[in-house]
Amino acid sequence: MIEYATCAELYNYPDKPAPQGAIVVPEVATGLPKVSNDGKTQTIQLERTYRFHTGARITAANFVAAFNRDANPKLQSPLVSAGYLHEIAGADAVIAGKAQTISGVRALGPYTLQIRTTRLLPDLVSRLAMPFFCPIAVNTPLTEIENPLGSGPYYIASRVPNRQVVLERNRFYRGSRPANVDHVVLTVGLGQEACRQAVAQDELDWCEFLSDQAYREIAAKYGINTHDGQFFFNPTLATGYFAFNHDRPAFKGPGQIPLEKAINWAIDRPALVRATGYLGGKRTDQILPPAMGRDQSIYPLSGVDEESLARARALLAKARFKPTKHEAPRDRRGDQVLRHRRSHVQCGRHPGGILRRRDRTLVRRLRRREHVLRTAPKRRQPQAGGKLEPRLLRPADVQPGDRSHQSPDRSGSPQGLGRS
Repeated sequence: MIEYATCAELYNYPDKPAPQGAIVVPEVATGLPKVSNDGKTQTIQLERTYRFHTGARITAANFVAAFNRDANPKLQSPLVSAGYLHEIAGADAVIAGKAQTISGVRALGPYTLQIRTTRLLPDLVSRLAMPFFCPIAVNTPLTEIENPLGSGPYYIASRVPNRQVVLERNRFYRGSRPANVDHVVLTVGLGQEACRQAVAQDELDWCEFLSDQAYREIAAKYGINTHDGQFFFNPTLATGYFAFNHDRPAFKGPGQIPLEKAINWAIDRPALVRATGYLGGKRTDQILPPAMGRDQSIYPLSGVDEESLARARALLAKARFKPTKHEAPRDRRGDQVLRHRRSHVQCGRHPGGILRRRDRTLVRRLRRREHVLRTAPKRRQPQAGGKLEPRLLRPADVQPGDRSHQSPDRSGSPQGLGRS
């Protein structure tokens, strides 16, 4: 949430529910990149109205600085380990410590950014929507940024590590994203039940990460996705899955494809979803969320029956190598499904099923524009495609003329704060 609220990116996801919220749109960029004839050079024009919270203009050089910082080996950016920079011309030289700047990323002018790649990169726009490419000052040192520049609707006004973060409105922001609250106070480390009680007593506005039982109780009390309600349930761009290791004998080579299909026919997807908790997921066999792909299925989603098991055994018989045991990290969801189906299909039992995560949001009902939003997110490590947990909000007395409340948008996120 903090990254989204404080960062204006070249491209971003609109603050809307699916499917609109799943489609990348230009933010600081004036439009989609202009692509060269060979497809390996993309030139992006920038809007001239964006500024940092200090008033300094945001230019192409600020995005070049972000690229170079991401690639620098001293910082060990997860962007590098995820493999999202290797196709940028000159990035590997910086990653290896042989260069200081990426030769393929240049500012052709104050508001013109050019990116050269080593191959066709049709997903570059989607990559640029990640917070790793937030603009930074060109002289940013290669250390932890204590006071990051805010380029989005808000900036970080103060921070006490592991305790509190305060966001203030960026008065220079001229983008299209709403900023309906003046201040956001995030208190870190408050326990789940303590956070829930604080919201119920109107001491906090928003609470993340409640227990599974709390989800059930709150849904029963407030309803789900009701008009002017307090508990919201929406899909997110996140998919949970089990991956096959094609370097291991069980799944190596075309001769093992029947084994992979057999496992998919034998997976108990309802059991996988139940393990995620109340409203925690949706059964699927697709790797992409519906907004980005197709809402169809190939394998059974309703559970495993004798017919699907018979088909799994027939496919297993076609595999060249039939493993008698599997090696996998312990996983609560996988363990449960493996124990459940181990006696039925002797096929290596390495789960490859997929489940879709869901967004469970509990909020205090906000009726007017919020002056100060107080929230207590749980301290956690950022995750790609992470899921937003419940937020609790309770109606409070509103005095005529004050600015103490606002209404949540359709996605369940307080307007102006965007996604988490």
